[in-house]
Amino acid sequence: MAVRSKPAPPWNERQRGYLHLAVQAVLFAWFPCMESAAGENIPWPVDASRTITSTFCEPRPGRFHLGVDFTTDGAVGKEVYALGDGWISRVSTSPFGYGKLLEYTLTDGVIIRCGHLSGFLPAIEDRLDSLRASRHSYDVTLRPPPGEFPVRTGEAIARSGIAAQPADGDWNKVAVG
Repeated sequence: MAVRSKPAPPWNERQRGYLHLAVQAVLFAWFPCMESAAGENIPWPVDASRTITSTFCEPRPGRFHLGVDFTTDGAVGKEVYALGDGWISRVSTSPFGYGKLLEYTLTDGVIIRCGHLSGFLPAIEDRLDSLRASRHSYDVTLRPPPGEFPVRTGEAIARSGIAAQPADGDWNKVAVG
């Protein structure tokens, strides 16, 4: 006779809290340094005070937060900076989720996603306008080939916007994940 074991119960609030505290401790120890393995300084991702409003793996209803949110000090249109050299690999606009989203791929293959934006580089805005007009839709995605829109560390690549129903109450922020 085979013995059936019960599946493990979902994490309780206390366990999720411990995980969140552990992740926060790692992030808060890492972010003030913001230095790459090569010893180069990594820029703060937004032109605002150095405040994190939501952390990676923070408990959310039925899920964990998969990014880090940075304040924009209550302003829309703050510059968002590239954290490393690479190229813009995906740009989308949608009435849902991140709204205006930009992803860039670093030279080492790491993909950085920036959401809740208000605008992009002028050349990207032009391409998106054409794409939206041809598709008669705001909900579009552009996937430029590597090299079409290169980015350098510290370069302004987008503008901050407003989150649509933020879990943390900070309407003006940039989500990086």
